Amino acid sequence: MQKNWSQEVLATASGLSLRTIQRIEKTGNASNESCLSLLSALDVPLSALKSESTEVEANWTGDMIMKALAAIIILKLIIVGMMAMNGDFTDFFNLPNVLFVVFFTLAMTLLTYDLDRLISALKGIKYLFSQDIIGGSGAKQLAGTYQSQIQFCYGAGVILFLIGCVAILDVAADQAAGFEQGAIAGLGVNLLPLLYATMIAEGLLRPLKIKLLAADHSDTPAAG
Repeated sequence: MQKNWSQEVLATASGLSLRTIQRIEKTGNASNESCLSLLSALDVPLSALKSESTEVEANWTGDMIMKALAAIIILKLIIVGMMAMNGDFTDFFNLPNVLFVVFFTLAMTLLTYDLDRLISALKGIKYLFSQDIIGGSGAKQLAGTYQSQIQFCYGAGVILFLIGCVAILDVAADQAAGFEQGAIAGLGVNLLPLLYATMIAEGLLRPLKIKLLAADHSDTPAAG
């Protein structure tokens, strides 16, 4: 306003897109890169830079939500179809193992961080249904939480796998002929925790992490 510039002129001078300028004026949120571009274009001193917002904002549209739901449904159908092709579906479901992986991940998140970070991670699942996320330090922090949860998921799977291995070897040690059919079947069940950990980590937590990391730079102009 002081320079009597239109949004189009500011977009050209800063190298940002018009849509980005409009969004920053509307929400008041921008990445560090966008802020520096604006400060340089407007010849404003660095000391005027506002503290970076820790809030994560997202816009949802019916189209975004439907696309996310469709992707989730297709993914689930593929997984269920693969299970059905390789045996009885009930062979791949073990509720205690699922609950252990989930609650171990939640408990480790609470132990590593605090209750607020755990609640933020649970609430952050909603960002899976948006493709227009405005990040900042809050997005980086939440992405870091999801990265930790990915590790916790795999940790839970490995713990259950090792417990199962000990149990199977104990059974085998009691058998004069070594592994019997029951022990071999137990080995298949023993792999289920790793399957659950992979499904949660790669099908839920990693997409959220990638979206939030991308959102932190969504204001910067595309190269080229």
